[in-house]
Amino acid sequence: MLNRIKRKQQVAFHDFVESHFQDFVEVNTYISHSKLYGVISNYDAVSLTLTINYVDEEHPKYKKTESLYIPLNSIKYIRKL
Repeated sequence: MLNRIKRKQQVAFHDFVESHFQDFVEVNTYISHSKLYGVISNYDAVSLTLTINYVDEEHPKYKKTESLYIPLNSIKYIRKL
């Protein structure tokens, strides 16, 4: 019974990630002290990749991109912004 509930939760996360691919989201995880913000740029059955772009307002040509690989089982919640 417990395994069936866990599988349903995993399917729900995966379905959400699949339907919001390339959307800007807020992610709260067990492995980070703060919420993460970025675009879901890739995903599979066990993880997602969150891409974060930094732009310096004083120097608009400066851009920095980071990719965070987040296991789905470490996610508390995902919210589309």
